[in-house]
Amino acid sequence: RYTWHTPIVLSVMITVGFIGTFGYNFSVVLPLLGGFVLHTDAMGFGALSSALGIGSSLGALTAAFFQKVSLKRLLIAAAGFSILLAAVAMSTQLLLSEILLVVLGFFGVIFSTNAATLIQTTVEDHLRGRVTSLYFLLFAGSTPIGSFLIGTISSRLNVRDALLICATLCLFGVAVSSGYAYLVHKRSAPSAL
Repeated sequence: RYTWHTPIVLSVMITVGFIGTFGYNFSVVLPLLGGFVLHTDAMGFGALSSALGIGSSLGALTAAFFQKVSLKRLLIAAAGFSILLAAVAMSTQLLLSEILLVVLGFFGVIFSTNAATLIQTTVEDHLRGRVTSLYFLLFAGSTPIGSFLIGTISSRLNVRDALLICATLCLFGVAVSSGYAYLVHKRSAPSAL
């Protein structure tokens, strides 16, 4: 009830639900990308994984220097992550895919850091554990659903279409969360007389 009636927490949960379900499936995405889109070998797959890791490390270092977090920064990072996921889906060159994965990893960590910090700093002390459990359910617990979706669509269509659909669903979640946050802000702003 608290999550449903606290706009900033609900906005974070909506975004995390979509990104966690449809975007954070790298254990499924990278092998499919390497094998069926880029047609690379084990060394190429390792390079893709390393590129994502480098971007994630850079994102973590950058996040450590942020003085504060905000819903706006979270939504920008989520939108950037979604757009880059679509760009990765469209790439057919190994080097370009590696560069995109570096930036994707960067945005992914900025997003997840902002989301977790907003939950930890916004929620009242006596509810933090329960709300955080909902957050982790959406962030990590929904990933197998997205993995199943990617695998199913990839087998019926192709890997590129599966990733584009997931990127589109991530962007849809960002749009829903942004629209909700905008409506709440507009409703709470004093009307001009």
